[in-house]
Amino acid sequence: MITYREIDSSCLDEYDKIPMLVNVKSILKLEKIENGFGRILLKKLQPKNK
Repeated sequence: MITYREIDSSCLDEYDKIPMLVNVKSILKLEKIENGFGRILLKKLQPKNK
């Protein structure tokens, strides 16, 4: 079970201990289609490697 609770800035040191590493394989860019009646186009982009 996941419990959500509001915290204040005094807990940030504790959160800083949690690793936040992610592996991004692709980025989705949203583009509006002209005269597309509210439709959007998703373009898949490759992330820049560091």
